[in-house]
Amino acid sequence: MNTKTLKSSRARENRKKIFETAVGQFNQHGYDGVTMDDIAVAAGVARSSVFNHYPSKFDVLKEFFEKFTFGIIAEAKDSKSRRFKGRMKAFFTAAGKAAPPHKIILAEIAAQAIGHGPMAAVESQVDQHLMGFILDAVSCGQSAGDLRAEIDKHFLANLILALVTVTLHDWINGVTKKRLEHELQARFEILLMGASTR
Repeated sequence: MNTKTLKSSRARENRKKIFETAVGQFNQHGYDGVTMDDIAVAAGVARSSVFNHYPSKFDVLKEFFEKFTFGIIAEAKDSKSRRFKGRMKAFFTAAGKAAPPHKIILAEIAAQAIGHGPMAAVESQVDQHLMGFILDAVSCGQSAGDLRAEIDKHFLANLILALVTVTLHDWINGVTKKRLEHELQARFEILLMGASTR
């Protein structure tokens, strides 16, 4: 292994360590209760190293949100089901498994995304990826005859995306006491009453 590769490998390992430490600190102490110095001490790295990888706590939060959402989408795509309901159920299951350990961080992301908050632009980009997954599932559902073909697929995909967003916010804020995946599935079934062919 040459020196450049070794440095690159160490940098990746350091970044991963800093990221995982920061996420752990946010989960334990809340976003506002953690400083960049706290992250450096907990990770056992120099303060400058933390700032080299993440200029601010917000950069960690942004990366977490992207990895969290893309991870759920990837897990749902890997499910064996090729049918519409099966794909969505796989997404709800993945979300229900991934969200509870990070409820504090997700609450912070939701708070920072409200209106034109600092996370709003990031949320919009992440939603585009989620929309792509949902739109693909809806298209497959219409092709298979599981969903009414006359319903505009973009309209239906937008309704499902809104349902996911509202349900996640309700779960974060304690409006619903059900497990997240069960609440997502229950609300999804109600929405489907007007779209399903069966």
